[in-house]
Amino acid sequence: MKKNSTTSFFEKIFNNRETAEKLASKATIRRYLTEDVIYIPGDPADEIYFIIKGIISLLRVTPNGRGIFLDFVEENRFFGDEILLDRTTGRMELAEVKKEVQLAAISASDFREMAFNDTVVARYLIEYTANQTRNLTDRLEILLHREVRVRLAALLLDLAKTHGVRTKNGILLNLNIPHHELARFIGATRETVSATISSFKASGAITSDGRRLVISDYDALECLV
Repeated sequence: MKKNSTTSFFEKIFNNRETAEKLASKATIRRYLTEDVIYIPGDPADEIYFIIKGIISLLRVTPNGRGIFLDFVEENRFFGDEILLDRTTGRMELAEVKKEVQLAAISASDFREMAFNDTVVARYLIEYTANQTRNLTDRLEILLHREVRVRLAALLLDLAKTHGVRTKNGILLNLNIPHHELARFIGATRETVSATISSFKASGAITSDGRRLVISDYDALECLV
């Protein structure tokens, strides 16, 4: 990826040419294939990553080895923000490629310097953190107070906003997400998620396109949330 293209990518995110040029000068472009692991818990937290194209998933691994699904991160977002902490013992999550990605990697020291000295970057991080906090609050409310069918409906609607493609049959979720990953994301068992998806299909709320889901009746899911 040429420097001008990298600059344009950062300018689209930060809406400031000067800041974009500084970030582009510090970035290293990398590519990963689907199912590649970018880092695992305990790896050094020495870089932050901006996604130019593709999708990764973040998974928290508990001491007993159980995986808790945290988020999908798509184009124009970043991950690996542990580097913003003054002291970190390493990565806290597993980052795995869900759809072939191209990343702009910036070292921890370079990005911290930008965050502390460039008001454009600082403001972006504040706004991003506020949005993440709001999203987390919404998700916790769903996880703690609602039944599985409501949790799953909320997740599918959220994925429709971030990864949905309109087709003649409805909104195609442009991700191949196995039932066990959906279950991890909403705190349910795979069997319960599979049964709920079958129920949604029987009611006509969703259909399948190969291994991907299609929301054919958006309003029906929205009424559950």
